[in-house]
Amino acid sequence: MSAKLKTERTAILKQCSNLNCPGRQGNNDPEVHLLDVVDFKSIQSIQDSFAKVTGVSTIIVDLEGELITRPSNFSEVCEIAQETRAGRERCERSNNIRSEKSLASIKPIFHKCLACGFVDGSVPIYIGDMHVANWLVGQCNAAGVTREDIARYADEIGADKKRMLRAFDKMPEVTIERFESILDLHYQIASEFSRLSMNNLLLKKEIAAKELIASQLETSESYLNECFDSVMEAIIIIDLDNIIQFANKPAAELFGTDSLDDLIGKTVMNFIENEYKEIARNEWERRKQGKSSKYEIKLKNNHGQILNLLVSSTPRYNRKGEFIGAFASVIDITEQKRLQEYLSRAQRLETAGRIAAQVAHDFNNLLGPLVAYPEIICKYLHEDSPALQLLQDMDKSASLMAEINQQLLTLGRRGHYNFETVDINEIILQSLENLSNCLDGIEVDLNLSSDVMGIKGGGSQLIRVVTNLLNNSIDALNGEGHLLINTENFYIDDNCSENFQIPNGDYIKITILDNGCGIEAGLLPLIYDPFFTTKKSDIKRGSGLGLSVVHSVVQDHNGYINIESKSGEGTSVYLYFPSVQVKTREISEVGNIIGHEKLLVVDDDAVQRSVAENLLADLGYQVSLCRSGEEAVYHIRNNDYDIVILDMIMPNGMDGARTFEEILKIKPNQKALIVSGYAQSDRVEKARKLGIGGFVGKPLKACDIGKAIRNLIDNDKKQ
Repeated sequence: MSAKLKTERTAILKQCSNLNCPGRQGNNDPEVHLLDVVDFKSIQSIQDSFAKVTGVSTIIVDLEGELITRPSNFSEVCEIAQETRAGRERCERSNNIRSEKSLASIKPIFHKCLACGFVDGSVPIYIGDMHVANWLVGQCNAAGVTREDIARYADEIGADKKRMLRAFDKMPEVTIERFESILDLHYQIASEFSRLSMNNLLLKKEIAAKELIASQLETSESYLNECFDSVMEAIIIIDLDNIIQFANKPAAELFGTDSLDDLIGKTVMNFIENEYKEIARNEWERRKQGKSSKYEIKLKNNHGQILNLLVSSTPRYNRKGEFIGAFASVIDITEQKRLQEYLSRAQRLETAGRIAAQVAHDFNNLLGPLVAYPEIICKYLHEDSPALQLLQDMDKSASLMAEINQQLLTLGRRGHYNFETVDINEIILQSLENLSNCLDGIEVDLNLSSDVMGIKGGGSQLIRVVTNLLNNSIDALNGEGHLLINTENFYIDDNCSENFQIPNGDYIKITILDNGCGIEAGLLPLIYDPFFTTKKSDIKRGSGLGLSVVHSVVQDHNGYINIESKSGEGTSVYLYFPSVQVKTREISEVGNIIGHEKLLVVDDDAVQRSVAENLLADLGYQVSLCRSGEEAVYHIRNNDYDIVILDMIMPNGMDGARTFEEILKIKPNQKALIVSGYAQSDRVEKARKLGIGGFVGKPLKACDIGKAIRNLIDNDKKQ
C-alpha cells in the first residue's frame, strides 16, 4: 500500500474515532450492515465498471462470507474448479486464509490462491472503525501460472482439463505491480465507501433521532391534550390581541362551540358581557405588568347562556422575556353562585325570622287585651251606643294586627299548625272564595284532580299560602288575562325532568300560572326576602311578608316551591307537598262554645292570665289561675280540673310541656290545652306525645279557645 493511502486511511479512522462511531471497541451498533447505509445499485454499478476497466474479477462479501454484491468478471477457471469436491475444498481453505489476514489488517492484503496459484486480494470496508465487509479482487494471473500448472491442477482435482485450459487462455495476465495498483485503487474506492457510509450512518441516526424526537413530541402533545381535555376547568391561551390560540374541550363546551376549531381564532372580549368588559380590560393591563390574579366575570356563550365564571390568569412570555399573551383556567361557578345566593337568602330569612318571632311574641302579649276585650265590652253597652262602632273598628284593627303578627311568627317558623289531613282542592276553593271580588275580568281555568290525595298540614296556613299566590297573580293580571290553577298526584324519581333536588316520592303538585306582567330576571333572587315588594307606593300594599311567609309555610310542610317568570310573559308557580295515602276527613264544627267546667289557667304573664280569666268567665267557665308550672303542679295535688290550659313558653320555670309531664305523674288522665304566641316544634311534639288535647294560638279569642275546650270535652264524652 502506498504511503499516501496509509495516511488517508489513518486520518479517516481518526475522524471516525473522534465522532465516537460504533466499532469493534465500544461498538454500540454491531448490527450495522453495509447495505443499511449504501445503496446496493450504486455499489453494484461501481463494482461492474471497475471490473470492466481492470479486467479482474471482483465481489463484495460480509465478514461471514455472505455475498453483498453479484460477482463481476467471475473467472470460468474458478467456476470449473468449484464443480469438483477437491476444487471446492481448496477454494474454501484459500478463502479462510484470506479472511483471517483481512480481519487482522486495516490495509489491503493479497496472497496466492491454494487452488492453482492465482493472486487474490482483499480490501477491507469500514463504517467508522467497524469492519463490515471485504472487497475481493483477483482471479487474474499475476504470479506467472503456466498452462502446464493449470493442466496439472485439473488432474489433481479431477476437472475437465480441456475446458480449464480454454478458460485459462481467456484469463487476463497482469504483473504483480499492476495488481498492487489495482488493489490501491480498490482501497481508495473502499475508503470513499467508508467515508460515505459513515456520513450516511450519521445522517441516518440523525434522521432516526429526529423521528424519535418527533414521535416523542407527538406523544407528549397527545398526553398534554389528553390531560388538558380530562380536567374539568376550561383552559385557554390567548395572544396579544386577546385571540384564542389554544383551548381544551371543556373550553369549547363552556363557550358553546361545536368543536375546538370553532373556538380557536375567536376574540375573548366578544363573549364577555358589557358590564364586565371594563374588569376584563383592567385585568389585561395587570397581565402586561407581569401580575397574575383571580377574578369573576360574566360570559354569554353561543347558546345564549349567561354564565358566571371564575378566571385564574397568568401572563405568558417568549424566550426573550417579551410578553406574548396570557394563560387562563376558567371555572363555571354559575351553579355555585346560585347556591350561594340561595344560602344567603335562607340566612337572611332565618335572621329576619328570628327577629320577627321575638318581636311577634311580645306583640302577642300586648295584643291580648285588644283582641279579647272589644267583644266582652260590647255586651255591657246599649245597642244604640256610639261606642259600639268604635269597638268594632278597634276589634277589626286588632285582628289585622294579629294576622300580621301571625305572619311574623310563620316567617320565624315559630307558628303552630294543627296538622291534619287536608284536601288541597278545598283549600284552593276557599282561597278563590276569599278573593272572589277581585276576579272580575280574569278568566280562571280551574283544573282540580278529583282523585288528588291528601296532605298533612295546617289548613289555615295553607289557605294563607294559596291566597297569597293567587293574590300576586291577580295583581300581575291587573284586571284582565288568564289564570290557570291545577292540582295532580305527582311522582318524582331520578328520571323526572322537574326534579330540582327534590327527594323521590309521591307528591301533590299545585300549579298556578298567569300571563301577567311577570318578574324581571334581576328581581327573582329577591322575591322571598321579607318586606321586598314591587308594588308602587300609590297602590295598596300589604305587609311585605307575602312570599317570605309562603316560603316558610311550604318548608314547614316539608314541601318545595319553584317560581319561574319572565318580564312581560307571566309567572309560573309550582308547589310540591308530600302526599298521604288516606282520604281527607271532615272536621265537625262546634256550635256552642259556652260551658261551666272547672279550668286551671297557667301563664307567667299577668296580663295574659287576666285576659284568659275574663274570656273564659264570660263563656261561663269556672277559672283558677297559676303564675308558673311549679305552682300548677303543687296546686293540682289537692284540686280537680276538667282542663288545664298551659302557656308553652314560661322562661323563668318549667314550660308547658314539662308542666304537663309533671301533672300526669299526679293525675294520669288529666286533659290539657297548650296556649302560646309561638311554639318551638320540639317542645310541641313533646307535649303531643304526652297526650296534649290541642293548641290555641295567642292572642286569645273567645271563639278559638271556646271551640278548643268544647272539642276536647265533648269528643271525650262521645267516646
